[in-house]
Amino acid sequence: MDQLQLSNNAPDTVDNHVTICLKNTQGGVEKLFHFQTSFLKANADYLADQIVDSSIHIQCSPADFNHFADVLNRLHLPHDSLLDSWT
Repeated sequence: MDQLQLSNNAPDTVDNHVTICLKNTQGGVEKLFHFQTSFLKANADYLADQIVDSSIHIQCSPADFNHFADVLNRLHLPHDSLLDSWT
């Protein structure tokens, strides 16, 4: 299982942490992403609304898995470099 630690400027307390578990529905492939609640609320309303017990579970098809992983990876990029990251 791959893990990616992403950081932001919110206070570092355990109850502020949210783990997003991205899972391929057919291959059992999982990737974990770690965010802070305040960051998701400020930058990703949809994801913030999905938080249950400090976690979010996203199941997707194999065709969509890499797309979802790329989007989650890019959430912490500075606004200046976000457009450049898609090229």
